[in-house]
Order: sequence, then C-alpha cells, then structure tokens
Amino acid sequence: MRITRIAMVLLMGILLVASILAGCIKPGPIVEGVVDHKSVTGVKDDTSYTILLNRPSDEGPWILVEDKDYEEFFSEEDRHAVINKSLEDEMKTKYSSINYLVSVRLNSEDTVNNLKEGDTLAYFVNRDDFNKVKIEDEVKFEVSRSAIATIERFLEVYTRYRVKVTNNSSSEITDILLEMVGAEGSMSIDTLAKGESTVYYDFLLETVGEDEPIPFTYGDYIASYTQQGAEKGILIVKPATRIMICIDDAHYYVEADK
Repeated sequence: MRITRIAMVLLMGILLVASILAGCIKPGPIVEGVVDHKSVTGVKDDTSYTILLNRPSDEGPWILVEDKDYEEFFSEEDRHAVINKSLEDEMKTKYSSINYLVSVRLNSEDTVNNLKEGDTLAYFVNRDDFNKVKIEDEVKFEVSRSAIATIERFLEVYTRYRVKVTNNSSSEITDILLEMVGAEGSMSIDTLAKGESTVYYDFLLETVGEDEPIPFTYGDYIASYTQQGAEKGILIVKPATRIMICIDDAHYYVEADK
C-alpha cells in the first residue's frame, strides 16, 4: 500500500510538471509567404512515396498524379488539388500514413526552422489546411515549435485573381473603376483604347482570416464597376467566362483567370 501511495504522488508530480511546461510553451513565430506548390505523400513499408504533386505549369496539367491508382480523381483541367475524406480513406488502404505538404516561398524569417526571407520550405499541414490554400496564395501562418517544418495554423490566406478587361467596341472607354468585393485594391482604367485593347489587374481576396470569409463558390467572385463615379452594377464572374458590360453605346469584357 505504501508503494502505491508513493507511485501516486510521483505520478501527480509528473502530471503537474507536464501541465506547467505545456502552459509555458510559447506560440510559434508568425511567418508570411507565397504558396509555391503542394504535394501528398504516402508511407508504405517505411518508405515515403509521392502520390501527387500540385504545381503551376505552362504546359500540361497542374496536378501531376504519380500514383496512377488515383489518377481518375483529377482531371487535366484541375488547377488546385483538394483531397476529401473519402479519397483519403481510399489512399489509406494502400499506405500506412498520408502526409500533406505545402511549400511556401518566404517573405519573412522562420526562426524555428532557421530560414530567411526568400527561402522555400515544404511544411507539413493537416488535410483541411492543405485544402484551404491554392498555388500562388499569399499566406500568413503560425509555425509549430513542437514539430519539424509544420504549420500550426493559417491566420490569413489571400487568393490572387487576375482580371482581364478588353474593349471590343469601336470607340475608347474612359474613367472605369472595377472593384472586387472583399478584395484589396481596385482597378482604375483612365482610357481603354478601341479595338481589342486589353489591361490586366490582380485582385487579392481574403479566403481565410479574422473577418467572416465571403461565401463564394470556388472560382467565382463578385465585382462592381463604375464609370465617371456612377455605380453601374454588380457582376458575378466565373473563370473562363467572358461577361460583356454595356455602357451607353460602348461595351467591354471582363474575364477572370484564377
């Protein structure tokens, strides 16, 4: 009985010290950067295999499926890899564990992993966070102090959308302002010359952050446009769609490129 009491006292002491130490662990540093690429790996017989790689490509698909058993889950038109629970369960029938990685080009230091601005590192993330971010998203995240090269959580995620405006009319268009709801910045066009003149502008839309995210369907965004200070309307633009906007006797197109 005496030994049991001593053991209980020792156990309580260990738990107390552990709880104190846990409370003393400081949050990891806040790091900023741009998503370079994403990948999913699987472990089988103590060996890690790349299941898929998601990276920008001028030629061919953005999602390169290395394990052909899962090629049917993605199309050549898909640009951003998203793994749902059923696909993860399917992968786990072949691999003992699945790892999700997001590679980030850093815009600030990561003191935990001894990285400086300009370095790139593939961080481990959970499946939900893997699905939250897309290639070329601008991100702010907390780095884990307890695990190697791991993102504890994303604090802010901004998705970049490129908008192309084309004047397809026979006359020039002046004083146009195009804004994206929930995004930073606006596109101001002093003069858009006639005859297929085109300008580009990048909008940053916050998709993860302190504010309530705007409930967009993936790839959609809402934009308002004005001419000479007068509100003209609200647009809902989908990627690969051209919306013609009529202003008096002129018109121009808005096209999204995610």
